[in-house]
Amino acid sequence: MPATNNLLFTPPACFVATEKYAFGAQTLSLAHKGLVVMAQSGSVSPQKSSGHTWDAERAQGIITGKMLLQGAMLPILHELQDAFGYVDTRAVPLIAEALNVSKAEVHGVISFYHDFRSVPAGKHVLKLCRAEACQSMGCETLVAHLATTHHLAPGDTSRDGSLTVETV
Repeated sequence: MPATNNLLFTPPACFVATEKYAFGAQTLSLAHKGLVVMAQSGSVSPQKSSGHTWDAERAQGIITGKMLLQGAMLPILHELQDAFGYVDTRAVPLIAEALNVSKAEVHGVISFYHDFRSVPAGKHVLKLCRAEACQSMGCETLVAHLATTHHLAPGDTSRDGSLTVETV
């Protein structure tokens, strides 16, 4: 499976993106009413991905290889996310046992850090800024446009798996 591409969009800061990106059967205009701009020219960057196929044996090897590090939970979670594209819920008890912490603590760390996913993301990830500054520039209009035109809300992945919408 191809690598995941992250697209980060913020209010007008650098330049207006006028190109269109095709996501499977959908085409997303990046210049919707002038509200969407790229944060920087290099904002499209591939991430490592192994096709999102969970492998408990490989996950256990990652956990075992990093469990002795001081503050090992975050390096383990990052490595699992890099290896699989997400942190599978089946990894939670493995991490908890290896680090002698509760499953609730592991789950709490995963849910606290927004960059960790518990399900595979789409081929492309569109990250939308919804901070106050972005709201003042009309980001909610873009969120509404994605919902009505593309049937995608923040946290959703398109049916064909080509696009995931996230907020930052």
